[in-house]
Amino acid sequence: MKISPQLSSFSNKELDQIRAQRSQQIKLVYFDIDGTLLDSNAELPASAAKQIARIQSKGIKTAIASGRAVFAAQSYIQQHSINYAGIFYTGAVLFDPANNQLLASYSLAFEDIQQIIQIARQQKMHCELYTIDNYYIEAPTRYTEFHTHYLKQAPVVIPFSDELMRQGIYKIQLVVDENTELEKLIAVQKQLPHLTFASGHGADRPELIFSSVVSAEADKNTGFDKLCKYHGLKPSEIMSIGDAGSDKVFLQAAGIGIAMGNASDDVKACADYVTYHVDDNGLANALELLL
Repeated sequence: MKISPQLSSFSNKELDQIRAQRSQQIKLVYFDIDGTLLDSNAELPASAAKQIARIQSKGIKTAIASGRAVFAAQSYIQQHSINYAGIFYTGAVLFDPANNQLLASYSLAFEDIQQIIQIARQQKMHCELYTIDNYYIEAPTRYTEFHTHYLKQAPVVIPFSDELMRQGIYKIQLVVDENTELEKLIAVQKQLPHLTFASGHGADRPELIFSSVVSAEADKNTGFDKLCKYHGLKPSEIMSIGDAGSDKVFLQAAGIGIAMGNASDDVKACADYVTYHVDDNGLANALELLL
């Protein structure tokens, strides 16, 4: 496996060379949210906010690239002006917050939604359905209160009817405890190999796996290309920072990909550089050293 260099391993002279050769080209930065912008307290550190404001003052655009729904990212988008067009729902939605414009969307097929719900009911898995404006559960579970705090929005609790499933479901989220329920998630993936499963851990609850299930049409490579055209930028002019498996595409496609120190080894191997853990000012460190 490729070993990506730690930013902390470079001398000041080497960092100057990196900035001169690559970083000065950067015109837009994509941020993942959980485990990248947000630390293990589900908060954006003041050091990161300061560096984001600094690069924005230099004219560098900032955007979100996350598995989160648009509504679950709005507070960070608005508070920190990270409002250029980005990618949400693990690639199922391309959205421009500044202009409130939906650029592309890929909903799940009705039959696939039905099958996932049936399996989730049988296996007693926490299951959430996401539309553009809201998310839904059939009944509260031990994860409901935690996820409400996490997303800063409570779910709508209603039966999963055919009417709801036909509204346009862009993502289904399954939440399992890695220590006791991992086999349930693996079984779902085996039964639905034509769908995309993007799984990751929250920095504040590392024992939980959040698995976003989206249509195979929600291809992040395609999404990256579409966003490049929309912004009028080359990949070499983009930096992407993330920590989860679903961030790999953007880390590899961008001119500079930075993995957080809390990322798994396979994610770090996709990046050009590795910064510190999110709880050790990893995001601020990357922005300060490279931009």
